[in-house]
Order: sequence, then structure tokens, then C-alpha cells
Amino acid sequence: DNAAVDAALGRRGVEALTDRLERHAGAAVASVVATVVLVAGFILYGLPWAAERVARELPPSVEAPLGEQVLGLLDSTVLEPTTLDAATRAHYTAVFDAFQARVPGGGGYRVDFRQLGDLPNAFALPGGTIVFTDGLVELVEEDEDFLAVAAHEIGHQQERHTLRSVLQQSAVVVALAVLSGDVSGISGVVLGVPTFLLENHYSRDFETEADERAFEYLRAQGISPAWFARIMARMESVDGEDGDAEGEGEGEDASPAAWASTHPPT
Repeated sequence: DNAAVDAALGRRGVEALTDRLERHAGAAVASVVATVVLVAGFILYGLPWAAERVARELPPSVEAPLGEQVLGLLDSTVLEPTTLDAATRAHYTAVFDAFQARVPGGGGYRVDFRQLGDLPNAFALPGGTIVFTDGLVELVEEDEDFLAVAAHEIGHQQERHTLRSVLQQSAVVVALAVLSGDVSGISGVVLGVPTFLLENHYSRDFETEADERAFEYLRAQGISPAWFARIMARMESVDGEDGDAEGEGEGEDASPAAWASTHPPT
């Protein structure tokens, strides 16, 4: 007997207002629209903001082991030991170390080499490790080519793009980290990083941000940003020689064309 219950309990203040709104078709429609707008706003703006906040608050003591776990997962799945000779690895390691030591906020990055089929690629891992594939090193003609890509990947790491991208796909983890103030719990997203690196790519905004950082680092050391365009064009030409099969299907986004697709035009 709803009427008798309503009469017995009485409806005053917020309860009465709520009751009227629940019976009003316009208010019901407006509440659905408001819900959609709020959810969309959270996905488009709130989640990226929260992901950036969590990624930047992550202490080195958590980020470094996370990067080691990611590299271990990649080594056990898709990466193979490098086939580059010791002299080549030593040369580019020395070139990289000299460069990154003079990058603002640098000094803690390291370069590593792996084989990923014939694909020329490079990616930054949480904690500061920059991985170059043998295929990319083989495209390098001058040290500046190598440093241009290294500067771009350092830019990704300094802006925490990998972590931010993965965290944006982990809304629950981000929300808990923001609400609790404890970012150490995000270590569980480590499983999502290898998948992101191999099957997804950064947003164009992130790529542009990394490009701008790279150009800043290169200019500061007397290196023209044109070197980055040169090595990117070489990667695109390699993909063209291989045909369209590579990178067209799902799960093949690590191809040079896909890697370049989110960058501003070469």
C-alpha cells in the first residue's frame, strides 16, 4: 500500500524533491544525459589526468623493478638475444651514455639491445631502460641517427608515456591509487605494458610531446632535429620494401609504418 506508507512516513525536504524528480520525465531524461556526459568527461579528461598524476608519483624503487619485470616478460615471449657484435654494442652504449648524461634530468638511463625479428624498433621501459632492436641499429648510418631515436625515447620516459597509456586503460587501478594515495599498488599493471608496447601505440599528442622533447635535447648538444626525420624516413622505406602485409593485420602494430603512423608527418 504505497500511498499509505508515503502518508505515514511523510515526505519533506530532499526526500520530497527526490520523489518529485523521480516522477518527472524531463528530470529522468536529464539525469541520463548528465550521467553520459560525466562518464565521457571522466574518460576523456579525468582518467588521463589521474593516470599522469599516478605515473609521476611512482617512486624509482617501484618503477625500476616494474621495468625489469616488463623486460623479463618480453624476453620470455617475443624478444630474442641481440646478434650485434660486442664492439657495436659497446660503441652505441658509449654514445648513448655520453648523450643522456647531458640531458636535463638524465644520468639514470641505460640502453639495451634485443632482436625482434627484422623489425626496426625502439621503446622506453619504466625505470629508464631504452631498448633498440637489431633491425633499427642496422638502419643507423651515423651516430646522430641513433641519438635522434634515443632522444625521442628518453622524451617518452621523462613524460611517463608508457605508464600513463597503460594506466588510462586501467581505470579501477588508477581510481584506487588516487583515492588511497598509495601508488605502489599499480605494479599489477606490469602485465599490460608488454601488450601495449607490441600491439598499441602512443597517441599523437604523446608522440608530438616526445618529438618536442627530443628536438630540445638534440639542439642543446648541437645536433639537428633533421636527423630524426632521416631515420624515420628510412624506417618508412624499409616497410615499403617489405610490402603491405606487415602491419596491416591485428597484432602487427609494431611494424615501422605503425610506429610512424602516430607521429606528425616526417
